[in-house]
Amino acid sequence: MLIVIDYSSENFELPISGNNASNLLPLDISGKIPYLEPEPAPEIIPEPEPEPEIEISRLYTFDEAFGNIVNPNAPNAAPYTFTLYFSPIIGDVKINDIIAVYVNTENRGIGIINDYNGNLFVSINVNTTGNDIITKIKLLHYVTNNKGLLIEMDFSSQNFSLPINGNNASNILPLDYSNKIPYYEFENEPQPEPELSNDIIIYNNMEQALGIPITDSSTPYTLYFYPINGPNVKLNDIIAIYVGNENRTPVATIREFPPDPTKLFAAINVTTFGTNNYPETISKIKVFHFINETQGFVTEIDYSTQNFNQLIQGESNSNNPIQLDVP
Repeated sequence: MLIVIDYSSENFELPISGNNASNLLPLDISGKIPYLEPEPAPEIIPEPEPEPEIEISRLYTFDEAFGNIVNPNAPNAAPYTFTLYFSPIIGDVKINDIIAVYVNTENRGIGIINDYNGNLFVSINVNTTGNDIITKIKLLHYVTNNKGLLIEMDFSSQNFSLPINGNNASNILPLDYSNKIPYYEFENEPQPEPELSNDIIIYNNMEQALGIPITDSSTPYTLYFYPINGPNVKLNDIIAIYVGNENRTPVATIREFPPDPTKLFAAINVTTFGTNNYPETISKIKVFHFINETQGFVTEIDYSTQNFNQLIQGESNSNNPIQLDVP
């Protein structure tokens, strides 16, 4: 700040080689320097936390491997989706391993690997803004009933875009995990399988238990169940929603409720053709309870008496989650 004082009235002369050591002059600037508010410090925007490095020999649970599926339109709208198909999937991959699709660091969709005519495949409803590119794919390869090895594949070089309500049914992508899945040596003996009563049917895989899910490029209905209760329900069990006899759920896993990890919930993208004038109705719900890495048993709930006829494309019940009691 520059302050100017008019000194001409003092008529002070400046002779050559002189000084005023014997007549020092006072200088009063009182009241002449204005007060200025200090400028606010610039806002420091923290860098996003980097994803932790994947440990090759570590076993991950479902939640540790993937985290929550991100809706890029939240909180203002339901997600737009792209239906993504991978087949064949080769290497040491097996049925019920899980594939997750990422846009940068965001998990945008998850699918469970199944068998179709002797080939492994997966279909995934991937949340998208319409301008996204797949950057990486993660595989959770189960080696126990609820833990597995996590393998990450860089997919950015494919430059594969995710337009709204699109699909790649005419251009199904292969996935090759040959020599990418390390051998895991158990430190201890695997836990014994739980004993089950004779009247429980054991299924060898989820496709056998739940049927092949119906997928479509339309925007799904996002269905929330909270809390989920029941004597046999546990973390990472699979929940499927049916319209008539059609499984309309590509994959949905029962998970811990983040604000209260002692309770369980599920967020489910339900494939629907429902509109405001013609909504669809849930007929039944099935829960697949794992007893080992591939096998499990099913609890079926008749939901037709609930008359839940709100399945409309792009809608959700996020403001009114439903309690689900699994017998």
